[in-house]
Amino acid sequence: MRDLTNISSLIGSLNNNNNNFINLTDYKQIKSGSYGKLLKAYYADEAKNNPAKAAKKTNDKNQVKNTKVKTQADNPELTKAKAKADDLKTSASKLSAPSLWEKKNGKLDKEKVKEHVKDFVKSYNDVIEQSKKSGSKEVQKNTKWMTDLTDTLSKTLDKVGVKVGEDNKLSFDEDKFDKSKDSTVESMFKGNYSYAGQVEAKAAGISTASLMNTSTYDKDGSTVASLASLFNTNI
Repeated sequence: MRDLTNISSLIGSLNNNNNNFINLTDYKQIKSGSYGKLLKAYYADEAKNNPAKAAKKTNDKNQVKNTKVKTQADNPELTKAKAKADDLKTSASKLSAPSLWEKKNGKLDKEKVKEHVKDFVKSYNDVIEQSKKSGSKEVQKNTKWMTDLTDTLSKTLDKVGVKVGEDNKLSFDEDKFDKSKDSTVESMFKGNYSYAGQVEAKAAGISTASLMNTSTYDKDGSTVASLASLFNTNI
């Protein structure tokens, strides 16, 4: 019978060495291919003496092979949902930024604010539309949190020309905005605690939900949330 003492010793030493170091002699033998031949002989002998264990390893290998990984690239609607949410986060951030609300000669640059509100409304509506197409319950749930917030503040929003429709999308009446009080406009859009600031936070939640919804599908149809894309692959 083949003497497998050396390879058994090597495998044991690797398993027991927490630092995963091997000596130089072992390394040279591995590099030359000597251990490769011994490994084949070792596992062949193991399979012969323990067929149940060998069969389990083969089955595990086949399960891994049959596993299908679904990434964001496989679901373009989810990818778009994240992109739209990121756009809304950016537009809401610009709208609520203190620098936009700095007054010159005691007067607010309302025209500049209006352009940011228009961009905000467009980005908001894009998220509503893409959320429906995403097919993700988590994305839709986070989007609902945002629309619930908007519904709560709908009466005040209407005073500054932002109207909430039955489809949850926003429309913007520029004339009504022009006639609105500066103080009301500021209360709705200026700062982190304003409506715009809160929507920025909600948009971040939708973006995260889009990313987290990337899943691994195995052969029996169950899913496991994948966080791989959140981490550096070098870790």
